[in-house]
Amino acid sequence: LAHAKRIGRIPIVVRDGPGFVVNRLLFPLVTEALDLLLEGVSIQSIEEATAEFGWSKGPLRLLDEIGLDIALQGGMVLSESFPERIAASPLMVAMVKQGLLGRKSGAGFFVYPDQQHAAADDTLEQPNPAAQAIIDRVALQWGRPAEKHTTQTILMRLLLPMVLEASRIIAENKVQDPRDIDLAAIFGLGFPEVRGGLLWWADTYGPTRLLNMLRGLERLGARAQPTPLLREMARRDVRFYQLAGSTLLSPG
Repeated sequence: LAHAKRIGRIPIVVRDGPGFVVNRLLFPLVTEALDLLLEGVSIQSIEEATAEFGWSKGPLRLLDEIGLDIALQGGMVLSESFPERIAASPLMVAMVKQGLLGRKSGAGFFVYPDQQHAAADDTLEQPNPAAQAIIDRVALQWGRPAEKHTTQTILMRLLLPMVLEASRIIAENKVQDPRDIDLAAIFGLGFPEVRGGLLWWADTYGPTRLLNMLRGLERLGARAQPTPLLREMARRDVRFYQLAGSTLLSPG
């Protein structure tokens, strides 16, 4: 911990486990973003919705930065531990097969015609028509019906599964304090600082309202199924930032 602080990093203590914290929060985010694309939401609409929320890079730009091949490999590893809610997206598989790996290959969900300037100016990056063609083809193959979405429904679709995953991490005693999850989200995923962090944002709604909002995502199955911890929080009217030292969390 001292070394991390000396080199200007903010460390958090996490118990060992697949994906630790950052990757376990990342994959619900990108899973829903990829599914939204297959439901007819445009690349630009997803990025604009997250930009309006305060993200400097939305989930599709984030995938392009990571590299779709690396993200696919990471997702396959996590799917072995959490097969009920994490699986390799057919869209990501198709993108990787076509060599659309993101910034490092010059194109992914966005086109990066000038690596030197695009890195400094996101306005030079445009949605990739080749990626859209793959999205349309995969959606047709998998029979995904088009759905209407607003900025708000896009955001809730992306954020609520992340909150559920955070609640699982807490219930498994992977972190010492729920606030550590917010540090991981802000500094590991670029979650907007102005929102205070993922769980701080969730606490502005409260557990009962979160459960009500999740009813609209029941069709997603296990990915959007309320966790026992969230249900108990609603029963006791306890918020995430009140969980540290709470009797709701048994030592693991």
